[in-house]
This record gives sequence, structure tokens and C-alpha cells, in this order.
Amino acid sequence: MRASQGSSGMKKPGDRLKSLAPREKQIISMLAVGLSNREIGNKLDLNEGTVKYYVTSILGKLQVRNRVEAALFARSQGLVWQASDETALQFAPPIPGKPTGSVPASDRNWLHCVDLSKN
Repeated sequence: MRASQGSSGMKKPGDRLKSLAPREKQIISMLAVGLSNREIGNKLDLNEGTVKYYVTSILGKLQVRNRVEAALFARSQGLVWQASDETALQFAPPIPGKPTGSVPASDRNWLHCVDLSKN
């Protein structure tokens, strides 16, 4: 049974998303399309144990119980990985009032903005 979700520590979805580091956003976007830890590790040249560590950290930051809930949360927030080639990632954070090109400069090297709401 779930603990009370009142004002006792539950953050807004956008705040939970902001708490993720760029690498964690990258991993959660891959998790959102069903990739396993091994597949994520292979694509990012990381050890499977390192990916598992990141996933555990992501679960805590997003306040979810398992990777399925994390994947559903990521998809609801627009974090979806699509490989047009082996290294390309796409990310569409729904930020009200900001144009889609407003990704921080530090993230631009691996993120491409897409509008998933038009699908």
C-alpha cells in the first residue's frame, strides 16, 4: 500500500524531473521505450551495474517504486528516446510557455527537441 501522498515530501512532476542529472535523463528516456539495463549500457558504453546504479537513483528522485512506474512517468513528461542512428537521442520536455529550442546548452550535445503531442 502506498504511503500518504499529501504535502509530506511529494514533489510536483516538473520538480522531480528537474532533479535528474543529464545522464539520468538520458537513461530514463531509454528506459521509457523498454530498453533493459544491458541494452542501455551497450548503447552508452556503460557497465550494466553502472546503469543499475543510475536507475536506482532515478527511482528515488522521481519518487516511483519500480522501472515500470519510472517509464510511465517519463513518457507522461515527454522523455522518449528515439534512435535515428546509434547515438541520436530525442527529448521533449513539456515546459509551458517556453519554445521547444530552450534546452540548456549543457544538454544540447545529446538532446534534440521533438513535439510528441502531435503524434
